[in-house]
Amino acid sequence: MAWWDQMGLGIQVDRPASIIPQTVGTPGTEYYTIAGGLVLITGLVGLFTVVPGGAVNAQWCHNPDTGTDTDVCIATALAGAAEGDLMSISGIAAAGMLPLGGSVAQLMGGVAGTNKGLVLDSGALGVFTSASQTGNWRWVLWYMPIENGATVVAA
Repeated sequence: MAWWDQMGLGIQVDRPASIIPQTVGTPGTEYYTIAGGLVLITGLVGLFTVVPGGAVNAQWCHNPDTGTDTDVCIATALAGAAEGDLMSISGIAAAGMLPLGGSVAQLMGGVAGTNKGLVLDSGALGVFTSASQTGNWRWVLWYMPIENGATVVAA
């Protein structure tokens, strides 16, 4: 049994390191594909592998197969992040990615202990930015299927 199973985070989906998206509109560059129905996203953590260059904001967005694109977090400035810094989302759409720079990230539920994750339907989970800049990061997502057969894979 993997350590994430023991923590109750669900299934881990790794996305390899890639350049920070150069997409400036929603739903952005697709990072994860959700298929087969509803899932509970229990964690989403990114690691900078190359320092971002210049001023750029990044934001996560869910683009469901049916329905309206919905922001998962607000735009967050990446300036000042260093190689090895971590980012995560709180699960609160009105909050930015956490922390804004540093080597510690928290999973959903850590903000006042009120959030257990995000329920998302089939579609794409992507990132868009405010400008085209350099820098690389990689992401790890954890989820639990709510409906039988629901899955998440790296795009």
